[in-house]
Amino acid sequence: MPDPSPITLERVQRAFEMLPPRHQDAFWMLRIDNLSYAEIAERLDITPKRVERLVADSLFRMSRTIEDEERGFRPNLAQRIARALTDQGYRLRRIFRR
Repeated sequence: MPDPSPITLERVQRAFEMLPPRHQDAFWMLRIDNLSYAEIAERLDITPKRVERLVADSLFRMSRTIEDEERGFRPNLAQRIARALTDQGYRLRRIFRR
């Protein structure tokens, strides 16, 4: 199987910007601000379980957006997005300017 194309921060940014605002908030607080599900739930006035669902749905939606761009099946796309965010998270603050 050929090596999947790299996921650039620009591609992640485009996918992130397509998320609904509530999804963006939950995803940002978990992945970038490193808050716990409980802390996010308190800030958004929702349950921790709802936070889990928002984050999981965010990864799924971002995966689909990027996959649609690639026009082909790419295994473990959600994991590749998470890895790209973790590996280069320090750059996200400048790119997203939140």
